[in-house]
Amino acid sequence: MVAGGRDSNVGVGGLILGGGCSWFASKMGFVADSVLNVELVTADGSIINVNANEHSDLFVGLKGGGNNFGIATRFDLKAFEFEKMWGGLKTYSNETTDAQIQAFIANIDTHASLINYYMYDQRSGTHTVTNVMHYNFPVANAPIYDEINAIPGVLADTTRTVKLSKLTEELSSETQRSRNFFVTLTFANDAAMYRKAIDISNSQLKPFLNIDGLVWSVLVQPIPATVREASQRSGPNLLGLDRAHGNLAMYLLYAAWSDPADDERMIAAGYSAIDEIKSESVRTGKDSPFIYMDYAGEHQDVLRGYGEASVQKMKELSAKYDPSGVFQTLVSGGWKIGSTTASRGSFVRTDQLLLQWLHGWSWP
Repeated sequence: MVAGGRDSNVGVGGLILGGGCSWFASKMGFVADSVLNVELVTADGSIINVNANEHSDLFVGLKGGGNNFGIATRFDLKAFEFEKMWGGLKTYSNETTDAQIQAFIANIDTHASLINYYMYDQRSGTHTVTNVMHYNFPVANAPIYDEINAIPGVLADTTRTVKLSKLTEELSSETQRSRNFFVTLTFANDAAMYRKAIDISNSQLKPFLNIDGLVWSVLVQPIPATVREASQRSGPNLLGLDRAHGNLAMYLLYAAWSDPADDERMIAAGYSAIDEIKSESVRTGKDSPFIYMDYAGEHQDVLRGYGEASVQKMKELSAKYDPSGVFQTLVSGGWKIGSTTASRGSFVRTDQLLLQWLHGWSWP
């Protein structure tokens, strides 16, 4: 077994180069932290092995650096023995939100994983919250889940002991529709901040309850200190989480809808939610600069969130391994180190960026 994506639709290359979350994060860090070697095609066409002994500076750069430095054609990862685990989904009415938040805050265990998944589905008219729970041993309802299991009113429960592959199939994106987007941010794992983020999300949703085919999903998952500690044991990466204090919570807003005519207002609503949550986290001292690349929206400055030290390292690596800027100017997609703002103390509102993009303006 190796650490990998939690949804069977998730690929390998993008997951790893963006950091990568797995069910083993509390014990092993991010998926990128499990990499032993990367076979990489560089800008001049060379094929090199990148690891702790060869091109060790670039090895750090590939752990969160996206597609800035080359084309990864192979990954070697740490393997470990593993057979079955316990996990599944428990679904409730969203009226249990406060109890879910309290249980989430208390859920810290190196063998346990938890995602709170809030969803509004226009076609069914339902507002639900689902606990996505996994325990890395075949032990049903381990004590770490006692507070969750005490919440009454379970609408559906799929938890069981099973092979990990079955759990990733269960999580394969049920809400994939013709139009969708992701946007994310991180804040302190604090009950009041978490509740405020949900309230802001719900407020942004209200004008769009009748949008055809809308699925408005908010996923909150912990980044406990144990994840950072595991990352540090595996060697450095670019993510910049070594600057953090205490436990964090990662917020993902995922929306899907049917009609292209709704694109502009749905995307704007998502970015407005993120900006309002960010402002609240800054106001209350609960903010974190980290933006997880694999969840980020097009107009979020992911690399700046890694911190100035990581930005400077990436610029040096780009100059060394891609002096002509092939992966900055000729390869589309991703977040480019050549365009990150990386300025201390600056905060660009993503809704302003979005409006400029929609109307063809350039950002100075």
